[in-house]
Amino acid sequence: MNNRSLPIAKKRSIIQQALIIFTHIPKTAGTSLRHILMQQYGKDAVFMFYDDPTVTTKNADELLNELRSYFQYLPDVNDRNFNGLVKLRAISGHKPFGIHNLLPVDTFHYITLLREPIERVISFYYHVFGRTEHSLESLISWKQSIEFDNLQVRMLSGAGWKVPYGHCSCNMLEQAKHNLLHYYTFGIQERFAESLGTFSRHLGWSQIQMVAENVGINKPKTSNINQQTLHLIAEQNLLDIELYQFAKQLFEERQKILST
Repeated sequence: MNNRSLPIAKKRSIIQQALIIFTHIPKTAGTSLRHILMQQYGKDAVFMFYDDPTVTTKNADELLNELRSYFQYLPDVNDRNFNGLVKLRAISGHKPFGIHNLLPVDTFHYITLLREPIERVISFYYHVFGRTEHSLESLISWKQSIEFDNLQVRMLSGAGWKVPYGHCSCNMLEQAKHNLLHYYTFGIQERFAESLGTFSRHLGWSQIQMVAENVGINKPKTSNINQQTLHLIAEQNLLDIELYQFAKQLFEERQKILST
C-alpha cells in the first residue's frame, strides 16, 4: 500500500484500518514490540509464526492453512474480503518483506524496528551461541549463520534467506530503502521510547505498557570486544550499516519535524 501522496490524516486512517505486518528482525527489541501488538489489538487478533525460516519456507496455501488452524473463521483462499471478514489485526514473525503477497488481503501496512548492525550481531551471537566453545570471530569466519550477513537488508528487501551467505547486493540495499520509505512505519531499537511514539501516532495506539522482553543479560559491552572481531562484523554487514544510517537519519529528521 503506497499512500505517500495522500494527506497525513487520510493516510493514517487507512493505515489504522489495514492489516499490520510486523517484520520482526531478531535481536532488535522485537519481542517487546510483539507484546505491545497484543496489548493494542488483543491476543486473539494477533497471529505469530516463528518457525525457523532457514528450514521452512511456506507457500501461500501452507501459510493460509496455518492461519486457518488458529483462526477458525478465516475465509476461503479466494475470498478477497479478508480484512472485513476476520478479526485478525496483525501478524508477526521472522519473515521478510513480501508476505502480504501470500495473503488474500487488500490493505496492509508493515512495521519494524532496526538496530545498529554490529550491536545486533553481537547480541545475536550471545543469545544463540554464547554458551558454545566457538568464538564470535570464528563463527563469522566459518559463515556459521546467515544472520551474521546483512540480515536487516535481507529482511526489508524481501530477499530473506534465499540469497546465499556473502551474496547480498547493492540492489537489495536499494530495495530495502525503497520498501522502508513506501511500506513501513519503523523505529530504532536504541531509541525505543521515541519509536513507540511513532507507532502510536501512525497506528493509533494508546496506553502503551512498555515491557522489556528477551533482553540479553550475558552480552559484554561492545567496547570489550576486540577490534579484529568488530572489524570482521563490519565487513560482513556493510549493507546493513548503510541501511541503518539511512533509517536513523530519516528517523531523526522526522523527530525534528515533530518537535518544531
